[in-house]
Amino acid sequence: MEHPGSLWILHWRLAAVPGRATMWYFAFSEFNDAIFTRETLAARLMARIEELRDGGRLATGRIARATVDRDAECFVRTYVSRSSRKGVIEDGLESPFAELGLVAPLAGGALQFRRGPKPSLPDEVFAFALVEFWQAHFPTRGTLSIETVAHEPGSPGRVFLMDEESLAERLECIAQVTGGSLVWDEGAGLRQVSARVEVCSIDTLPLLDGLFPDMAEAA
Repeated sequence: MEHPGSLWILHWRLAAVPGRATMWYFAFSEFNDAIFTRETLAARLMARIEELRDGGRLATGRIARATVDRDAECFVRTYVSRSSRKGVIEDGLESPFAELGLVAPLAGGALQFRRGPKPSLPDEVFAFALVEFWQAHFPTRGTLSIETVAHEPGSPGRVFLMDEESLAERLECIAQVTGGSLVWDEGAGLRQVSARVEVCSIDTLPLLDGLFPDMAEAA
């Protein structure tokens, strides 16, 4: 858990799939404001819940606004350090996810998603997330455009807050990280990642072997 890659994996598993942690998925994959407040985030999710209910796509009972407000507060506490918000250091109460630097506090209580390169994100974790996303959403496709990797809900670009150029830099070395199973292609005006094997046949855990050699040996 002291390895930064572990935090990125946990963040991925928390925020990439709808239904596990609705506020977290919504904030990264459907909410498009770069600068926001807790109140705005909660209001947008509440509106989305009502939209799904009216369309018959939500079977749960009515969800109280107070519940959504608490989720928004919990979301902020997950990613913004208490020292940043209050000017004091309270390490014992700090969420480890604050170390990822995904959300920054602004003046007046506003918050900002920090999109761009993620130096502490290991290439192995990025590849792990990309393959999981591909298998879950596009299992029969042989290629994914950079736009899909960057902007599709639940994608690495959305969940890790990476722009297209940051993603392109990561994808340039995807063949090395995946042992040639995935390759980056910028030919003929295209920018896409291609699978040289069936995507569903790729085992994701070995992608992390270079990052956690002790775990690989134990397995």
